[in-house]
Order: sequence, then C-alpha cells, then structure tokens
Amino acid sequence: MLVKGLHFTVLKYLTLIVLAFIFGFVAMDKALTRDVIQLDKNGESLELEVHLGEVTNKSLVPQGKVKNETEIDVIVLKYQITIKNNRTEKTLKNEVTAVVDEEGNAMTPFLVILKPSDTMITKSKVLTFEVRLASPLTREEYEMIAQKHLIMKLQFWVE
Repeated sequence: MLVKGLHFTVLKYLTLIVLAFIFGFVAMDKALTRDVIQLDKNGESLELEVHLGEVTNKSLVPQGKVKNETEIDVIVLKYQITIKNNRTEKTLKNEVTAVVDEEGNAMTPFLVILKPSDTMITKSKVLTFEVRLASPLTREEYEMIAQKHLIMKLQFWVE
C-alpha cells in the first residue's frame, strides 16, 4: 500500500514537472516573438519597418567581439505570421527590401541577414531573422555603421 501511494505521488510530481517544462517553452517562444503579423489570404503584401537599435537597445558589434552587456553580435527577430480566414495551404514569402540609415543611405553591404526561405502555411507560422555585421569590416566601415540608426524593411505575403 505504501509503495502504491509513493508511486502515485512520484508520478503526480513528474507530470507537473513535464507540464511546467512544456508551458515554459511555449511561454519562452511567445516572449521571443516580436510581433504577430496578420496577412490577407489574397496575396496582399505587408511591409514592416524594424528599427534595429530599438529592438535590443544594444550596440551591434562584429561576431565574437562582444565586450560588455551593452553590446550584441546578433539581433534575432521573430515574427508570428497568421493568415486570416485561410483553410488551404499557401506559400508564405518574405523579403528584406532594404536596410538604410536614418538619412536613407543603403547599409545592406555592411550586414549579413539570415532570413527564412519560402515556407508553406495554413494558419500560423513563426519566422526568425538574424542580423549580423558583415565580416571583415574595416575600422572606418565599422565606425560609420556603429554610429547609425539602422532601419530594416521586411515584406511578407502569401501566394
């Protein structure tokens, strides 16, 4: 009888731990997701402007060169894309249309942007983008980009 009660108690606690673990991952993924973007199923595109400096409030530095907590070597952006009133599988497309500074000067050559490939979607999908400084940058290039407020323009649509 004591063994049965002990077995039930252990099983109960293991179940609670597993549930906490699962809900923790779900909550963490939602916390890391920057925005929820809702698209129309009819192919209309949506353009989003991301002010990179405001995402992390940290300075973007070359990979592996982080020296303190005010610096970061990668900016990770997650967007949950949903399609309104959709029942069939569609192709979700995305494009980085520009990366500019506050004066409109192109900054794309100084960055490496890892973006998701086209993917199939029915209702909802999380897309992750990574932004890093290109390597190697000259000291002049790095100082020029380090002082800039960068704006990345993303476009999303379904076909």
